[in-house]
Amino acid sequence: MIPASESLDPSQGRDTLSLTDGGRSEIAPAGAGKTIWPWYVTIMTIKLSLPFLPEPAYADFLAARHRYLHSIYFSLFTTPGVDARYRLDPWQGEDLLHYLPLLGDIPQYALINSRFYHPDHYFDKTFQDGLLERLEGLTDAGLLRGVVFADFYLLKALGRRAPSTARVLEAVPSVNAHIDNPRKLRICLEMIADSGFRRPQKIILDRALNRRPKVLARMVAHIQARCAPMAIGLLANEGCLPDCPFKPAHDAHLALGNMHLVRENTYDLNVDLGCLAALRARPERIFQSPFIRPEDVDRVNPPVSFLKLGGRTLGAAFLQRVADAYIQRRYHGNLLDLMDTLEALSPVIHVSGETLPDDFHDRMCACPDNCQACGYCQDLARKVVRNLPLQLPDWRQPGCLRRGGDRSPEVALGA
Repeated sequence: MIPASESLDPSQGRDTLSLTDGGRSEIAPAGAGKTIWPWYVTIMTIKLSLPFLPEPAYADFLAARHRYLHSIYFSLFTTPGVDARYRLDPWQGEDLLHYLPLLGDIPQYALINSRFYHPDHYFDKTFQDGLLERLEGLTDAGLLRGVVFADFYLLKALGRRAPSTARVLEAVPSVNAHIDNPRKLRICLEMIADSGFRRPQKIILDRALNRRPKVLARMVAHIQARCAPMAIGLLANEGCLPDCPFKPAHDAHLALGNMHLVRENTYDLNVDLGCLAALRARPERIFQSPFIRPEDVDRVNPPVSFLKLGGRTLGAAFLQRVADAYIQRRYHGNLLDLMDTLEALSPVIHVSGETLPDDFHDRMCACPDNCQACGYCQDLARKVVRNLPLQLPDWRQPGCLRRGGDRSPEVALGA
């Protein structure tokens, strides 16, 4: 609980917190005429880890919601790219130095989480020094707590090249490390210690544990007993196939594209041959994706410290919509509009997330994994999923060339 006197003043151009009829806190846009609750507002227990984009309005948006945030993470905007997304943005490293200070003391993590790098980079002092220079600039400015990584080869190379830098930065394994048991966590922590980087103060468990409460409970108990203090997080809104069989190749293609060794075409691959094609063909598979919808945040059992929200390549408007939905614990509209991967299907498929049954999360966590005998997802799809009519792209609007490069989502999905 926080005193109402700490609520944000709309006269200052920031958003305010007010209490809804249901007793939960709600974000009211500045100037919207919301009345600040005169006594207290309720603060969510599970916080959020959000992507950061160096845009002034988005930085203000995050600063206004700082009490809801566990941490932020961001690209270093290097060339070649060193994170797990293809670069489509115009920003530079200097933009981070300009806008990150607006966020105050929110813990900040840089992404060096590409699945792998060019073999020469592990021994290339020029490449490593360029990356370290950017990390050290942020560290010296007090704007960096650690890095999120996926490639232990690179982590070891950087630790050997700059041990003084490694000693002050946490090394957080990417969610793509698929940490789902104590042994895997132990090995990761041992290798981080060997690299010279600091032990992470947060860990993101494998996305499969979103729907495996018994395994999640064992991991939470183990971390609290053996690794405390360590915040525990789950990735909430990826929206891909469960245990997606396309992901290893997908991550490899992204890494190759970032190294400029091949043309980046992962979106086209996913639409034509991969997970998006599979989900479009059978929309009931959407429910099997281990997402956590906003309405089910408080049903995560045992509770975790934070939820990571993805979608940084989809822009600030998408991230603002997603963040407020998870803060408010509800979203009225197309559930796919909140999902990082599934957002690409939102022009052609509508999933009424708010009409999913109250026990949706519990039912999916108890899934017997026998679709032929069960039929729950098929029945649910008939009730809450509808196909949308063909919508031609409005070429007058900026950003209509979305992730499909020269193809709109409507055309790319064969709507």
